[in-house]
Amino acid sequence: MTLNQDVEPKQPAENKYYTGDWRKRLAHFPGVTISASVWDIVGGDGALVKSNEAIDGAGTQTSVLLGGGTAGQVYTLRNSVTLSDAQVWRGYGVLEIATEATLLRT
Repeated sequence: MTLNQDVEPKQPAENKYYTGDWRKRLAHFPGVTISASVWDIVGGDGALVKSNEAIDGAGTQTSVLLGGGTAGQVYTLRNSVTLSDAQVWRGYGVLEIATEATLLRT
């Protein structure tokens, strides 16, 4: 799973959607789709919060709305998905919470 990491870091006051793109891996299993998705924040300080977890209509991508976070902190995100054929996969990504210095250099 690839987290959409080509986006700028999130600011603490922002609420932003992030996606888990499972299409490349699912291409090896024709007809199999995502039937359940759970996002977790692994470790961290408890300041980053998640809501609105979803699966797209094609059953190949997941999303989560993330809010809060501590400036300068890097969080690890885990997306666990259950597939229509009962396989369970996990993917990981990282999310940086922007500091003023980060924002000024972008």
